[in-house]
Amino acid sequence: MDVLAGVSTLSATNYYIGDTMATGGSLLLSGSLRGDSYVSGSGILGGTGVARNIYVESGGTLAR
Repeated sequence: MDVLAGVSTLSATNYYIGDTMATGGSLLLSGSLRGDSYVSGSGILGGTGVARNIYVESGGTLAR
């Protein structure tokens, strides 16, 4: 899943296996992700959910 602009919200348990990338928008997580999450550019990852591995790269923001 790629979040390029705007705000996306994931709730409940997400079973897809693959990377999640927030590179220019906001991803709010209130459920769980099984894959790895990457935040870069002007991307924001926030919320109260659970993610397997989170990688914050240049310009990315991890918010709570």
